[in-house]
Amino acid sequence: MRARPVLVTAAATVGVAVIGASTAVATDGVRVSAGSAGVKVCLTKKNVVVGASAKSRCPKGAKKKRVAVRGPQGARGATGARGPAGTATAYGFVSASGALVSGSPNVLAARPTGVAGGAYCVTFRTPIAQSRLVSAVVTSADRTVVAINPDRSTSRISCDPGELVVWTYAIGTATTLQPAPFQFLVP
Repeated sequence: MRARPVLVTAAATVGVAVIGASTAVATDGVRVSAGSAGVKVCLTKKNVVVGASAKSRCPKGAKKKRVAVRGPQGARGATGARGPAGTATAYGFVSASGALVSGSPNVLAARPTGVAGGAYCVTFRTPIAQSRLVSAVVTSADRTVVAINPDRSTSRISCDPGELVVWTYAIGTATTLQPAPFQFLVP
């Protein structure tokens, strides 16, 4: 019986790539339903995949090769070099109670405003210009943060100039202030 090459498409689980006159069998990262043992294929001396007989035997001159076998995980690589210092003016994480959990060295404290739950003031070692504070980014996984440094003319604010003002609202509303932890970044 003469061995015939089998056409393998890109969607096949074996994953064969032909480059020039040579054939490479892709085995890295391929997942197959055959389990961790992989898939057996028949390869000719020229590394061409050929069909097996009905009894799963390779034609004369072809050898069985196991592909798509996932080996053991390699050793962890070395830790990379430390990146350059960031350019943020200030950053930090504030708890729902208004306490500063962590922050950059120029963040002094955080507190609830005392006017309403869900309104906070973040104090810096050196006051930050209003023009920088309005470009702050604030996120909260628990609530939608919709107001950063809102108009200071309202009676709901009891923060000082140069402080970051954050209001956390209940999800889906812009009228019900609700305490929530949040992260902030002042560029």
